[in-house]
Amino acid sequence: MIILFKILPIKLISRFTGYLADRKLPKWFLNWFLKFYIKFFQVNMEEAQYPLPHYSSVNDFFTRPIKKDYRPIHSDPEIIVSPVDGVIVEYGDIIDDQALQIKGLSYSIRELIQNKDLQEKFINGQFITLYLSPKDYHRIHTALDGTVIASEYNRGKLFPVNDIGLHKVKNLFTVNERLTTFFQTQIGHHALVKVGATNVGRIKTCYDIPWTKQDMKNKSLFKTINNISYKKGDELARFEMGSTVVLLFEGRKITFQNIQSNQKLLMGQPFAGIKP
Repeated sequence: MIILFKILPIKLISRFTGYLADRKLPKWFLNWFLKFYIKFFQVNMEEAQYPLPHYSSVNDFFTRPIKKDYRPIHSDPEIIVSPVDGVIVEYGDIIDDQALQIKGLSYSIRELIQNKDLQEKFINGQFITLYLSPKDYHRIHTALDGTVIASEYNRGKLFPVNDIGLHKVKNLFTVNERLTTFFQTQIGHHALVKVGATNVGRIKTCYDIPWTKQDMKNKSLFKTINNISYKKGDELARFEMGSTVVLLFEGRKITFQNIQSNQKLLMGQPFAGIKP
């Protein structure tokens, strides 16, 4: 199966899928398609902020907001919360610069992050990886209070990030396209890596990055950000189609609490606490 992803022009196909998802389709067709999508993926429309007729495109539906009451943010400042709705792929300590992709496979933090100063912050740190399925809420929030200090974009492949990609693509997160936001927090540096995948049209952030078309021709881009502060649970970005986030933490300053691999987390739900 993975051979097909290596042979086919997956990036072109994914960009075209993103283009179609943005189109304003005839209302009758869009409603029919979304009803099929909701039933097939078992999307919970009870939590959606708007009813089905509100949406003007597939992407508009895919990035739908949800009612705030359905995603309460844990208020304790010593608690770190999930930034997304997603399933825990792996979590734990980073050994030197190696983080676990899936049991039996690891990847390099120095390859995941290209900026040499910031990549070193996460050596022997901690991580958690969360996978968003097609039925999930696809807006990305902050896991704890922090100040955005930089952003890095890395061009790459668009292999799937589901079980097929996790088990068959070596160094999956370092070869796929990704956009990383770096924070300064009360426990040091923190990074939220948004990993692209097959049919992920775009990853959009709520902060402005003035990159030009010429910039985007580069393999890796890095921009410092002028200290934009976020509170825990604030919206940071969104996937226009689904994917994965990797959270990195400097040092061994957090304790993972009551979680396990393959467990579903909702945005705002605690997964770790700050060590005293």
